[in-house]
Amino acid sequence: MLTGDIVAEPAVVYRTKNTARVEIKGLELGFDWAPYPNGHVSGFATWLRKEITSDFVNRWNFNNQALFELEDWAAAHDDSNDDLCRNLKSNELPVSPRYSFTINYDHTFEMADGSRVIPFIGVHWEDQSYLTYWNVDKHDFPADKTSTFDDSRDAFWMVNASIQYVSADDQWNVEAFSNNITD
Repeated sequence: MLTGDIVAEPAVVYRTKNTARVEIKGLELGFDWAPYPNGHVSGFATWLRKEITSDFVNRWNFNNQALFELEDWAAAHDDSNDDLCRNLKSNELPVSPRYSFTINYDHTFEMADGSRVIPFIGVHWEDQSYLTYWNVDKHDFPADKTSTFDDSRDAFWMVNASIQYVSADDQWNVEAFSNNITD
């Protein structure tokens, strides 16, 4: 028989809550070009405008104790505490940069035995975006310094490269690759 105290740990129930209205507008231009035999250039450029356009009042669910300077866990997660609510209207949607651009190049070298070697290089750039819909830096909190809890992602670029060997009978291939080779 077990005896002793039962200790209950607090838990947060995360809920899915849909916004009433979101405006998403965008444009994508893609290209695919064969400038010479066995050479191939492709890519795309995008523009995206996306934001919550209706009132979307939500109890904050993101580092509440620190942002609201509350020592008590229960107080920091109290649904009836209106001080924990923020209107997310005008916030941006997550992982949706305003601009992005990709350009890829590959060339197929045909070997005398019928096999092929295909080196590839691609460059991708994305504008800054948010990782959540909270957009922490757009809201005021009792805590003076909120940068520790920043949910924005800086603009970035990366280079990917690979080299592929394709058998003469086209029955198998092998590829070596590296993604984000500059980091």
